[in-house]
Amino acid sequence: RNVHAKQAMHMLLTGDLISSEQAVAYGLINKAVSMDTLEAETMMLAKKVASKSNYAIRLGKDVFYKQLQCDDLKDAYELTTERI
Repeated sequence: RNVHAKQAMHMLLTGDLISSEQAVAYGLINKAVSMDTLEAETMMLAKKVASKSNYAIRLGKDVFYKQLQCDDLKDAYELTTERI
């Protein structure tokens, strides 16, 4: 679902590897970093998430995954509005 049908079909039919820049552009990953900064970037993200309220994180994840199951955008918005 994250990858546009054209890119998905291209990857499926060709088996070509894609670059980290392409993975970002396709929405497969959020960010690409060099191996030199990977650990520092990972720790920075982990600390940022860990600094947030456990309740807020749990609520956000719950709503996020439930809205993915909605058949249309209107239902997803309504669910999210009710929960948050």
